[in-house]
Amino acid sequence: MGRQQLLVFESGQPYNVYDFSGSVGGQYYSANDFITNPVVPLASGFTPQTAQQHGNAATGMPFLNPAAFVIPQLQPGQDGVPPCAPTTTGGNFCDTVESAFSTGGCNIFRGSFQSRADASIIKKTQLTERFALKYSADFFNIANHASFDTHNNNVTFNPCFNPDPCYTFPPLGNLGVIQHTIGSPRFIQMSLHLEF
Repeated sequence: MGRQQLLVFESGQPYNVYDFSGSVGGQYYSANDFITNPVVPLASGFTPQTAQQHGNAATGMPFLNPAAFVIPQLQPGQDGVPPCAPTTTGGNFCDTVESAFSTGGCNIFRGSFQSRADASIIKKTQLTERFALKYSADFFNIANHASFDTHNNNVTFNPCFNPDPCYTFPPLGNLGVIQHTIGSPRFIQMSLHLEF
């Protein structure tokens, strides 16, 4: 009888926080430049460590603080944004929804640590000189340990106009909430081979 065991230990997958509503992402506002860079940077005073919270996958508590992320907004008259101008109905219109490329790093967050144990048992029985039976049982994720996917990292900073352009803060979406697992629960397969 033979035995094989495979243990897998992996650090969490790296990821960023994204907002795909801008012209670069091009999914929703392809004609407008509301969000120039889909990678959402950290707000002033936050680091990747301080932006994380002690969330819980079982209760759905978020692992990321939504207040730690901002859009790098440009002011009217800055970097090609038109200055405020009078409107035909009186008053001024100021374009305050334009944004710059962020200075956020690539993949500054990591998902949950992952581990898995797989095992196989193999027994070969010689029936005759020519024929043999080989039985094998394979156990995948034998401890039935859950490995969680990266935290939800897709948010939306919706532009609003009430009456002046602005952004909704904090962003919309389930930022930092774990919604999926990776891999399967415990899975067992058995096979019997006739060898000749």
